[in-house]
Amino acid sequence: NEEVINYIYNDLYEFTMKKNEGSTNPAYYNTGSALRLYGKNSLTITTKAPIDSIVFVFDSEKPTGADNYSISSGTYTLEGTTGTLDLTDETNSVVLTNTASSGHFRIKSITIRFVEGSIVTTNSYAINQKEEMNDIGLRFGGIITKEL
Repeated sequence: NEEVINYIYNDLYEFTMKKNEGSTNPAYYNTGSALRLYGKNSLTITTKAPIDSIVFVFDSEKPTGADNYSISSGTYTLEGTTGTLDLTDETNSVVLTNTASSGHFRIKSITIRFVEGSIVTTNSYAINQKEEMNDIGLRFGGIITKEL
């Protein structure tokens, strides 16, 4: 049921999860199919191109106020179980931290939208975001690509 997770990557992005000062490691649970970030855990998302926005779909356990999360850059808004992080500084790296001493966030999916006009080159393919406007997403349990 539980799998301790520290690192997920492909040619376009890396997700690094850290326990930090928390008492429980970040983990993926196939019951509910979600990545859990426990108290004091962090998730760093690093990409090959500048990030425009990141959409997190949570289960019922989600960051709801400045008292239980921090984000290294951008503006975070929550609507229902969907959290949107809008970035204006064209960064390639963002850190989401559960600042609470207990409890957890259940992240069901993450979708990254790159800055319009950025070009991402990898070993196997190139994506011109201005023309294709693809979102690269990770749904825990497998990688998905969503087209607008």
